This record gives sequence, C-alpha cells and structure tokens, in this order.
Amino acid sequence: MLRSIYLFVWLFVAVYSIQAESSPDLASSSFTNLHVKRGIFVTTVSYGDGAGEIIEMILETMGLQASFEVKKANVPNAAAVVYQGKRYILYNPSFIAAMNKAAGTPWASIAILAHEIGHHLNGHTLDGKGSLPAIELEADEFSGFVLRKMGASLSDAQVAMRIIASAKATRTHPAKNDRLMAIADGWNRADDQLNGRDIARKNI
Repeated sequence: MLRSIYLFVWLFVAVYSIQAESSPDLASSSFTNLHVKRGIFVTTVSYGDGAGEIIEMILETMGLQASFEVKKANVPNAAAVVYQGKRYILYNPSFIAAMNKAAGTPWASIAILAHEIGHHLNGHTLDGKGSLPAIELEADEFSGFVLRKMGASLSDAQVAMRIIASAKATRTHPAKNDRLMAIADGWNRADDQLNGRDIARKNI
C-alpha cells in the first residue's frame, strides 16, 4: 500500500511540499530529551524521527483532530497529498533529523510539519493544482501562527525557512523574504490573540 503511495506521489499527485533550496547534511543525528515549550507546559520529544509526536502536539495546540495519516516516505523533505480520497502527510525522517541538526533546535522540524498541516487545513490539497506561491504563503502563515501558540519565538518559527528557502521566487514557491514575512504575520496574529490585543482592537 505505502509503496503505491510513493509511486502515486512521484508520478501523478499534486504535491504540496515545503521545497528545500538545498537539503541540510543528512548525517544521522540523535535528539533525545529535547524540551519544546508549549505555552506553560514542557513536552519531551524524542528525535531521530518524532514526526508523529510533533503532529500530535500541533493538533493538540490547535484543538483539532487529525483528518490525515502521517507516513514515512521516499520524498525529498515533507509533503501534503491526497491519495484515493484520503489525506496524508508524507515525510523523510532523515530530512527531519537533519533539519534539527542544521538549525540546532527542534523548532525547525515542527515548523516544516506545521506548514504541511496548513496545506490540508486551508484546503490546498483539494484543488489538485499543486504548489503555488500564494498557497505556500498561506501555509507559512499557519506555521508561524501555530508555532507562536506552542511557545516559539519569532526567530524559532522562522529558522527552518532561513535554512531551506530559495532567495528567489519560483513558479511554485515564493522568495525567502516573502516566506519569512508570512511566518511573521502568522506569529504576530497569534501573539495578539495570546495577549488580548485582537479583542481590544475589535472593541475600539
């Protein structure tokens, strides 16, 4: 079954991926007993993989139930796809571990997986068009929003994109600076909510 998913992803499906300008060093790395601050709570995440735990944390933070399956796959980094009417997030575990190693923080992989969840939650995977700059920015904004809710600093939320995004825009993905701004927009919106500023503005 999973092998057929690989084949489908590479040959037919519209893939919504984060797009890496260049992959970080894929040497194996072990991230054990790292602590990710989530609001006032501290959660231990075991790395080398840990994608399932990360996604559970993201969904718990947003108060959502998973409407997709998470699968290890032979993809360059991570991707949100629909196959036979079912939603998946596919990820390369070596890439996830290498991102954390390159960034020096587990927030890198959290941001990447939050981005892919954003594709599903924003309905991007329903139109079959694949990656486009506008929808990549929406997924980036969601990533910034959810990472602020989880306790990340703006720098933490942007660290993955600083490493992997292309300086120039392509047909499918925006330029790095635009992506960093989208993440900041999401982060600031969540920060306003957490500090009550959004309610204050609505009451003016």
